[in-house]
Amino acid sequence: MSRPPWPSRQSVPFWLGWKGHVRTPIAGLAELDGGRLVFRGMILTPDGREAHATRREGRPEEALRLAEDAATELLARAGPNFLGAR
Repeated sequence: MSRPPWPSRQSVPFWLGWKGHVRTPIAGLAELDGGRLVFRGMILTPDGREAHATRREGRPEEALRLAEDAATELLARAGPNFLGAR
């Protein structure tokens, strides 16, 4: 897999989907694998006790939708109080 320069254009929508505290650990990685875009995203509570991860795969031109979809999924799975967790 090849890695685009950091931060990748593909991961920016994922990052922008968060409205958490500056201490909220957020990870996003976009890679190209044989012409396919593979995006992985993860959020954790600051103490690391709770984590949620997801993965999306699609065409590079779908990058924006894939990243936004990943952020939406993780927010829904984590619940409304996740970003306020300390």
